[in-house]
Amino acid sequence: MRTFHNALFHPSDVTEPLFNNRTAASQNRRPPPKPSSLVEGLDTSIVIDPVRMHMTLGVMALELDEDLPAEHDKMSTRPDIVTKQDESVQSTVMADFGASVALSSQKVVSSSTTTLTSTGASPRPRKTIASAMALLSSLKPQISEILDGSKGVMIPLETLDVLKTQAMRLPKGKVDKVAGNAEAAGKTEVGEGGKNEAGSLSVPNAEGNGSKDVRSGKVGAGVLFIGPSEFKGEIEDEDRRKLKLVTGLIHKTFRDHGYITDNRPLKLHCSILNASHRRPPKNRGQPFSYTDILALEPALRKLGADPRPPVPTYPDNTDNVTTNAGTMDSSRAGRSDPESLAPPSLMDDAEEGATQLPSSDVLDLEGESRSAPRKPRMPRKAISVPAPLPINLGTYKVDTIELWKMGSFGPDGGYVSCGGIELA
Repeated sequence: MRTFHNALFHPSDVTEPLFNNRTAASQNRRPPPKPSSLVEGLDTSIVIDPVRMHMTLGVMALELDEDLPAEHDKMSTRPDIVTKQDESVQSTVMADFGASVALSSQKVVSSSTTTLTSTGASPRPRKTIASAMALLSSLKPQISEILDGSKGVMIPLETLDVLKTQAMRLPKGKVDKVAGNAEAAGKTEVGEGGKNEAGSLSVPNAEGNGSKDVRSGKVGAGVLFIGPSEFKGEIEDEDRRKLKLVTGLIHKTFRDHGYITDNRPLKLHCSILNASHRRPPKNRGQPFSYTDILALEPALRKLGADPRPPVPTYPDNTDNVTTNAGTMDSSRAGRSDPESLAPPSLMDDAEEGATQLPSSDVLDLEGESRSAPRKPRMPRKAISVPAPLPINLGTYKVDTIELWKMGSFGPDGGYVSCGGIELA
């Protein structure tokens, strides 16, 4: 995996190792992010250290097990309402629920946050680390029945895919030079221009000429991940059947009990790039170009992938600048990605290290809700995203499911475990 990460950067981009051993004491002394000249929107801050890689089953907001301060007696925790509070009232731990995979010495997940809400007449049962562990342990008999004497589950790393897709926007003051598409580019005439970071020709973007907020023709993403292919229909392979049943049981149980609040189907994935890690934090909404990654044959070969990736295109070019990089391979046609249209969720904002979740409401200490000013979201147009790219990184045996504290750093730079169960 380290060789793949290194292949996303030109040798002149990074002059020191991408990963150093990071502990809790050293995490705040990281060098400034270094941008890639090969992939638009990529820098070293969003690359996942192999020692922290994991297979995600879900993300939860949990209260600490110790008693809350007296002023919290009339409040409980609800994961979907979050507000920034003083350190003295922080009581919730964001945790990722997943299985470690043997890509390196793996642990799981990231960040702390605070949640407060009024309880009304009947306070909800507290969702704590201890209660989550008790629920997980209660599933052991059912898991043992599914495994039928075998130990652990087998997870193939056979696809490369993305989450949180969106159209890449042109750098401010530039539009792509696309043959025969001057109209879509705001009717800007070709003048003094040059190559931008992604290698495409560009021309100045005249203000007020209709070229405001022009799409670049590239597909952007917030997460690049590897994992097994999606489970569809009847599964004949015994190892895959067990993997589907075990992970499905755990995910459904925690969702039914209100621990996992994301209602989208389970997507087993191991993130290898995540823009929620981007530094400085104000830039965390910036995507990286998936199109540029698919064009890097040497990098894709490191994953055992087909070195002839398709080029994403938009289904509707009425208000988009099209790409002149080629056409999509019809054998691997893209899909209109529902992730680009999905509402924000706990998983979107919390996974892998976001330290603050957005909220449409802020709750005062009396439990009264008041609307926080928020810029209205504009609906996104569906974009055509390539189908998952087949890769070959082997199959790994996973024999534990564990709960890890987000944002933590252990002695080896991995995450700190809150406990787990063996799959047997």
